[in-house]
Amino acid sequence: MKLVRLIPIVLWVCALGLCAWLLRDFPLSVAVESLTDIGPFQFVFWISLNIGILWLATYRWQLLGQSVGCGLDLWPLFLVRMGGQTISFITPGPQFGGEPAQIYWLVTRFGVSMKHAVLALGLDRLYELWINFLVLLAGLIIVLNSFQWAADNFLIQTPVAVLLLSALLILPVMAYRFREVIQNKIAITLNNYLAKNTTKELDTAQDSDALSSPLPLSRNHAIAFGVSLLVWVGIFSELQLVVYILDIKLSLIEIMTLLCFIRLAMLLPLPGGIGSIEAAIILFFQLLSLDITLAFSVIALCRLRDVVLLATGLTSLYSLQHKSKFKLNK
Repeated sequence: MKLVRLIPIVLWVCALGLCAWLLRDFPLSVAVESLTDIGPFQFVFWISLNIGILWLATYRWQLLGQSVGCGLDLWPLFLVRMGGQTISFITPGPQFGGEPAQIYWLVTRFGVSMKHAVLALGLDRLYELWINFLVLLAGLIIVLNSFQWAADNFLIQTPVAVLLLSALLILPVMAYRFREVIQNKIAITLNNYLAKNTTKELDTAQDSDALSSPLPLSRNHAIAFGVSLLVWVGIFSELQLVVYILDIKLSLIEIMTLLCFIRLAMLLPLPGGIGSIEAAIILFFQLLSLDITLAFSVIALCRLRDVVLLATGLTSLYSLQHKSKFKLNK
């Protein structure tokens, strides 16, 4: 147990050490100058675009929650999502970590049953992961067939990427076909967990038979799929805007390549992607023989965005911990 507790500390040390080594020659004056050159309209548009991406992701969660009988307003869900992402940022890997806290808030602050909370959050995370890997693999296939240096340096090659992409496309079909078996297994596991570990505070919400019958496909699932794709359009547009603001001459396919580098770096189990994202951006600029100071400007702007998101997340955490119980929207 003591060894498990040391893992986050070791990963934080590794992340900060890697980041410090990569940024040892960081031209602070150049980065500050590039940030101060951002016009007020550009800054507002950039922030608005990031907020739009977050709201779209929250809307997908709301849609999936409604499909399983978990009806919540968008604003409270936004608070829960931002609070969970803040926890995920400081835990190993920027993708996961805040889910237990999100379920806790859904149950104790919104009166959602444990089963509904787990099902709604689980569906959202599955959609997010599935779409993320689907789009990432599709992007990698395009990049691998566009640049020879990408085909020579990427560990994954086109045939492997196509095979994985095909498997991902087949996965939801198979999951729906065997949904009864899957749901029964989930129901048994969840019921056993609740029987042994549910606290009195979490038990205040009345459980329902959320997993007792097969979930039908609904209009909300189709809309959620479209919203997930819009989220990725927003992510690509945000990076394109960063490149434009910093006056970096990159083609659309090169911006897509940079996005693939960053998203692959985020798969590493480092808190907040610290060190790995910086390494990915610097490596991209080196491979394209671009001015390395531009890479530091991109890093500075991306981390400024993370600071803003962290501040929003900490505000959300405060609201969730100190506000009275929210109203459940049936």
